[in-house]
Amino acid sequence: MSNTSTCVTHMSNMPRGKPPRMRSACTSCHAAKVRCTGEKTGCKRCLQSDMICTYEVSLVGRMTKKRRRQKCNGRAHNTDGDTSVEYLHPLSRSVSCDDQDCLDPCKLAISSPGCCGDHSAQHPYDHTLDQTGNDNPQSQYPAVEFRNNSVYGPYSEIESILPCLRQAADILPLSPDSTWLSPSTSNSPPKEQWSPEPQITSVISELSTMLESLETQTRSESRALDEILQTNRACMTSLGKILTTSEYSSYRSGGILVVSALELIIYSFEEAVKSQGWGSKPSSQTCGSLSSVKFGVFEVDPEDQVAIVKSIVSKEVKNCLEIVRNLAGECRCQGLEGCKSLVAQSYSALEQRVDRLILDLQS
Repeated sequence: MSNTSTCVTHMSNMPRGKPPRMRSACTSCHAAKVRCTGEKTGCKRCLQSDMICTYEVSLVGRMTKKRRRQKCNGRAHNTDGDTSVEYLHPLSRSVSCDDQDCLDPCKLAISSPGCCGDHSAQHPYDHTLDQTGNDNPQSQYPAVEFRNNSVYGPYSEIESILPCLRQAADILPLSPDSTWLSPSTSNSPPKEQWSPEPQITSVISELSTMLESLETQTRSESRALDEILQTNRACMTSLGKILTTSEYSSYRSGGILVVSALELIIYSFEEAVKSQGWGSKPSSQTCGSLSSVKFGVFEVDPEDQVAIVKSIVSKEVKNCLEIVRNLAGECRCQGLEGCKSLVAQSYSALEQRVDRLILDLQS
């Protein structure tokens, strides 16, 4: 019974009119942050604990006296001619270019049309702020009415807002490397766009690529003689360019890579001569797998064809021998300490193999 009387006492203290809406949880359950059964005659928790069960008036959707006073003052100010921007709806706030706030990018982004000096632009909307009744959900939103009834809206000329936009573009913290800024919006000269410098391929990478190409040629069993000659000539041309650079001498592993490349070149020459059946024996002077060679409409004899091909191969082998001898001479002049002695021995062995190969081609 005491619970009910307490609730009635709280309700009697409220002003007359619409009955107040009470909280769904009693005071003790609300303070303890536990679920309340919500019986107005006394919740289950209060009855079990022998506590007084009281219900406070819910303030959800209500307005305090201070806010109600401020709202009334705001309505009074809105009826005057000098309306303060502080009490206007956020949609009606505008920024004037005569004020320093026009330079604020945030305010400029909120209302850019307000940058023009027209006084009528500061109040583009009429608002009906009626928030006393919460029964109608549409009453929470103001009724917006445009004052300017022109075809293109309040502003029919884009030139009226361009000065403020240009002024804002000068003060925004843009990156100095931005490329969309034109010279008219920036006093500093435009920066040149950065472009990566061309990477210079090192000697080691070139030699590695060459070795990979020669290894592929060596493992292939169906390589034609003309393809072998083409690959070997390209590799020897690259070797000649590499050996003339000063970068080659700065690498300790450069000599070993060059020896490996020359060994593969000589090996491919040896295999090509062997596949054609050429050798020191006279019985091996055959055409082998060479294609038919013609001088115009005149077909060259097989023996002449072999002689022509041998002359071509012999010339390429002699070019390789010249490279080997030049490198061997450089090794002797520089001394034979460390790995250079092994490189010099390899050059000597390669030179002997090339000499034997030339003898086979001349027989």
